[in-house]
Parts: sequence; structure tokens; C-alpha cells
Amino acid sequence: LMAVLKHVRFATMEEGFLRDTVRAWPALLSAAGQRVLSKSVAPVVGDVQPLLRLGFGPQRIYLVGGFEDGSVSTVRAYDPLLDSWCEVSSMATKRYCHAAAALNGKLYVIGGSTDDEDRALAKAEVYDPKADSWQPLPSMPTGRRSLAAVAVAGKVYTIGGINKDEENSGAVEAYDPISGAWTQVASLPMARSFHTATVVEGKIYVLGGDRVGRDDDDENETSDRVDVYDPAADSWQQIATMPTARSLHSAAVLDGKIYVTGGWVLSAADLIEHSDALEAYDPVADSWTTLASLTQSRAYHTSAVVKGKLCVFGGEFSDFKCTHLVEVYSPTSNSWARAAGLPSAIDLSTGIDQSAAVAL
Repeated sequence: LMAVLKHVRFATMEEGFLRDTVRAWPALLSAAGQRVLSKSVAPVVGDVQPLLRLGFGPQRIYLVGGFEDGSVSTVRAYDPLLDSWCEVSSMATKRYCHAAAALNGKLYVIGGSTDDEDRALAKAEVYDPKADSWQPLPSMPTGRRSLAAVAVAGKVYTIGGINKDEENSGAVEAYDPISGAWTQVASLPMARSFHTATVVEGKIYVLGGDRVGRDDDDENETSDRVDVYDPAADSWQQIATMPTARSLHSAAVLDGKIYVTGGWVLSAADLIEHSDALEAYDPVADSWTTLASLTQSRAYHTSAVVKGKLCVFGGEFSDFKCTHLVEVYSPTSNSWARAAGLPSAIDLSTGIDQSAAVAL
């Protein structure tokens, strides 16, 4: 059956029929079936097979690793066209609280924690979706967890995090896939962890985070600080702060603006609360706008932009229970809708929240 399905021209079918009828066919509900279906949705004209997806934007969202009664190496892919999930090849290393970035059609995963005593990994690996395989990379000079990673100007940058001494780090290191070498660049102006980072017009924006490592005996402080790194000048600049100081949040770029969702915030009584805030930063105006709130307050989630909309995956609700919920934000209507949830096979009650998602 799987061999036959490879020859079916799904791309000639209506998108609604694909989503509501074909995807729901029992024979395709397995991981193998979903994988075949996803790979088969390609326009075929005159025996020439161009891009795997019609339209603009990323083809898939990859949800990498996490914590499910222990760290996992599982990788699941979300197909926005079919609104469905399938499992692909697992990482070589089980990890959570790691970072991931996409560069030139490949997925780079770096750092994080494991179940053993190594709580600040330096290991890195790269995934090729065409070959559905992973390859090891040279390790980071500085092992870290709860860090951020982005790709810009042909390099992957790892930013901040918690080091082997259980202290917040300001380290920023760049990996060059061509030379296979890591280089230390200008450090963060403020060491931090549980922050997020993204790229607009060739510059790296680092937003919020914890000023004090979460395992520190001192009181944790969430930050509203935003810093911008210029790779060409190897320098940092502080810009307009977020309206909401937060950590364990997520950010993604849509139409040149940075959309920041959820996270942990501190109440007036210095108690941890989960946020439902959605705020957008305009780099041109250097200003923030508050938009429609998430339908559920959450932290430890991840986000990506698909077909002109912001998708928010999983996370931890205000009752500290993890969720499979996926929400989609439309900037046109300033409203939220729901998409297919994370796979039910995942034990969501034990921490898929500490994974990483990347669009390819």
C-alpha cells in the first residue's frame, strides 16, 4: 500500500479534500502513512517535480526532543498543508532545554541537558530532511542548556544559557558549516537563560529571559530587556524593552515584525504566573504593540510562522500541566484558532514543553 501511495498525485486534489478526507483515511493514520502522504504532496508537471509545497513559507515544522519521563531524541514533523504530524528519524542524542536553528535547508540542534549528570551539553548535530538522517557536528566550546540559537549570514549562533557551573552565561558562539569551526564573538551585554532569539534583516534580537539561573539560590528575576546583535560589526545594542518582562516565552518573525508569546512572569507578590500576552515589535519604529491574547496562558512552548500565520505549539498551562494544544494567530483578523494538536502518542503530562521547534 505504501509503495502504491508514492505514485498518487495528491497535489492535483483540492486542499480541503486532502485535509478532511484523505488525511482522515485509516490506512494513512500511521506514522509511515503520514510520511508518504507528506512526501507525495508535490506538483508534478511534465515529469518535472519542483518544490515539495505550493506557495511561500516553510514546508514543515520540526518538533525536536523534549522530556517525557526522561529526555528523548524523538523528532516529529508538522505539515501545515495537511494539518497533520508524522515522526521522522530521531536524533543521536537525547536532550531537552536545547536550542535549534534552520540553515540552508538543514536543522541544527545544539546543547541542552540529558538524564545523567551532564546538564550542560556541548554536543551538536545536524538533520538533513531530504535524506531523513542526522550527522554529528563539532561540539560547542561552551556547554550550555536553556540557551537560544539562530541562523544568520551563513552561520549558526548559540546565545546565552546556563553553563556547567549552573550559572547564567553571556557566551555567544558562531558555527560555520563550511569550515566546520566554532568562533567566539561578542558576549551578551547581560548574561541570561530561558530567553528567546530571532533574526530580522540580518540582525539577531535577544528578548527577555532570566537574569539569575533558575537553579540559583537567589530570587529569579525575569527581564524585559531586548538586545540586538549586528554580525557584521560584532557589536550589541539595547533597544526598546518589552511591555511584559518574561522568561520561558517564545518569539517568531512575521512580515518583518517579532511576535512574542506567553512565558513566565512575576506578579506584584513575586509569584510565578503564566502569561497569555501576545506582543509585537516593529524594528523600523522601535516600538511594541499589544495584540489579542492567547486563548490559554502558557510557558515552555515554542512557535513558528507558517503560511503567513503564527503557530504556537504545546507548552505548560497555568496549572503547571503540559498540553498538546496548537494555536494559530492571524494578523489580519487579530484572532486565534486551533490546529491539529501534538500527537496523542506523546505523554504530554510529563514535559514535551522542553522541546524546540524549527521551520524548514
